[in-house]
Amino acid sequence: MENAKNVGTPDSQLFFRNKKDGDGQQQHDSVAVLNGESVDLGTDNKAQLTSLLNALKAAREGDFSVRLPVQKDGVMGEIAGVFNDVIGLNEGIANEIIRVSKIVGEEGQMTERVSPGAVNGMWASQIDSVNELINNLSQLTAEVSRVLTAVAEGDLTQKMRLEVEGVPVKGEFLRIATIANIMVDQLSAFGSEVTRVAREIGVEGKLGAKTEVPGVAGTWKDLTDKVNMLASNLTNQVENIAEVTTAVAQGDLTRNITVGAMGEVLELKNTNHEEATSMAYSQSPGSKSASAYIEVEKLLKLMVDKHASDLHLRVSSPPVLRIDGALVPQDDLPPLTAPDIESAFKQVTTEDQRIAFARERYLDLAYSVHGLARFRLNILQQRGTLSFAFRFIPFKIPSIDELELPQICKELVMKPRGLILVTGTAGSGKSTTLATMISHLNENERRNVIIIEDPIEFLYPDKKCLIAQLELGDDTKSFAAALKHALRHDPNVIVIGEMRDLDTISTAITAAETGHLVLGTLHTIDAVQSIDRLVDMFPDRQQQQVRLQLSQVIEAVLSQRLVTRSEGGQIAASEIMIANSVIRRLIREDQAFEIPANIEMSVREGMQTLDQALADLVRRNIVTTEEAMMKSSDPGRLSKLLQR
Repeated sequence: MENAKNVGTPDSQLFFRNKKDGDGQQQHDSVAVLNGESVDLGTDNKAQLTSLLNALKAAREGDFSVRLPVQKDGVMGEIAGVFNDVIGLNEGIANEIIRVSKIVGEEGQMTERVSPGAVNGMWASQIDSVNELINNLSQLTAEVSRVLTAVAEGDLTQKMRLEVEGVPVKGEFLRIATIANIMVDQLSAFGSEVTRVAREIGVEGKLGAKTEVPGVAGTWKDLTDKVNMLASNLTNQVENIAEVTTAVAQGDLTRNITVGAMGEVLELKNTNHEEATSMAYSQSPGSKSASAYIEVEKLLKLMVDKHASDLHLRVSSPPVLRIDGALVPQDDLPPLTAPDIESAFKQVTTEDQRIAFARERYLDLAYSVHGLARFRLNILQQRGTLSFAFRFIPFKIPSIDELELPQICKELVMKPRGLILVTGTAGSGKSTTLATMISHLNENERRNVIIIEDPIEFLYPDKKCLIAQLELGDDTKSFAAALKHALRHDPNVIVIGEMRDLDTISTAITAAETGHLVLGTLHTIDAVQSIDRLVDMFPDRQQQQVRLQLSQVIEAVLSQRLVTRSEGGQIAASEIMIANSVIRRLIREDQAFEIPANIEMSVREGMQTLDQALADLVRRNIVTTEEAMMKSSDPGRLSKLLQR
């Protein structure tokens, strides 16, 4: 009776057999099938074969330390010897590759190579592949070093070779070499263009020269633009010098020479300079003769005298005022020139502000004229020149009654805690409404108030309240950072000029939850959009929690629009949402779209829709029906309200 048990794969297997000899005695022997051929390994070799299997498993797992004991002669002894030699060879090659890899990878020594020893066949081929990889790395490193050294020395003619010793560079090495050569090409093209422009402007006097490097992007594009801007400024300045010199030669001593779009001003002094400057923008109406530099303060006085809300200054256009919402060009004044704008920039900014503008290309600041008013100013760059927008801010803060704002504003600002939002489009009077509410609080309650703005607009004297005003940039780096630190300053009321980012909104809600009254503004047109804006700023997974928090802390949303009065001037029409139990439920259950209907039905609680506010203004003959229809979001609904 013969029983057999096999171990291995179909082509290479070990068979352990139990059989009886001629005398009926039990015997054990083993047969190996190697690559399809049977080899009789003899009897009683089970222990030796088990050791072989264990050693093979260890080698498969990367452990080359296991060896077979050579205990006897014959086939098994020969197998053990060969196996031990193979394992030793594997271990030696592995250790050699590890040694060289560490030297190359960690120490950066490209001179080391894997020693082949006595191996051949596949082992030799693998070692050759590793050594070839090191050769390629060494050549690539040498090429990069050669080209970068040349570039650093100003030699832009050197390129990375795409074949070394007659062998083409391939794969990732080819990609790196190609990118490096493109970089050198761009450097070379940019350097050549800058040299050409500098030569044409500086040597040949061609003032219209500009750099032209096609296909560049990123930093190269920025550098090209800056060189072109410099060339343009140089051109403008030379033309300005020629123009002023000609004027002086003709006896016109009212002109100045400016150097630099945002740089220092070089004045061509003369005995009549002060007199000439004082004539700027003080000529009789209808005169359009060229002036010296504009005087910003005179334009701001003109703005206040004409009851304008905004003043716009831009090259090639006369000053433009916004009066009762309409833009009104001041055609009795001459169009502004680039030197005019450059002078205005110097008049209204500090050195630090000019540095900030050069970095950011825009600037927000507050500007005061003693005895006149404060102004919020935004400066931006457009088409290579500057554009100014001044917003009028009176020194005296008007009262809620003077502006005919809803009386509910007085009640809301006296609340001990919660979140109140004043919303509307840009220029809708949000800051002024907020200022009147804070002023009312300052006259009637003792509170510690912290106001965070960008920039500071209205100035509040301490009356009953203790008021601190923080300006973004000068006093704090961000609304969110200022708000976090304000909470440690024992405030009762926190006013946020603009709730513009997630951190600010999140901290504001938390502040309202912890017993503070928080007032802020949003650029939204109604209560529904305001609620959705706040919630949508948060990730999806947090929005339901935010709705719950918001429903608990929100006290009111005032959304306003400025409408023109029948007799001139403007008045605010306000949608008012007061957070009652129904409103809080609608916010909590994500049903904000039902809020307008609830507002319309809750007039007795002090609420009103925008259309209800407009209808009331029309009935009181404060605004015309046409003006109300134009400002309404739902003219059909407003028409029905007017027919009641």
